[in-house]
Amino acid sequence: MIAKRHDERWKDQGQLAWSEEQIVVILEKVRPFLFAKREQCEILLACQATKLDAADGRKRGLSAEVVALREDGYSRLKLLNARGKKNALKIA
Repeated sequence: MIAKRHDERWKDQGQLAWSEEQIVVILEKVRPFLFAKREQCEILLACQATKLDAADGRKRGLSAEVVALREDGYSRLKLLNARGKKNALKIA
């Protein structure tokens, strides 16, 4: 999708938006080829597998186990995506 320019001097900009279902399909297809980002991919797929339909989520809420899994995944992603030597030691 190309966004409209507010000023003629500005360059056109593109925008890409994927649904959660599209992201899961893409991650599953590229997972065998990932080396450096495989763990991030696995975490995202595990968290996505815990998602409930909107109606079910409102009725039942999330279990403590699912909340813990998501929080752990979030923490691990933060460490894996951090830059610098200090952060590399925390991962190892």
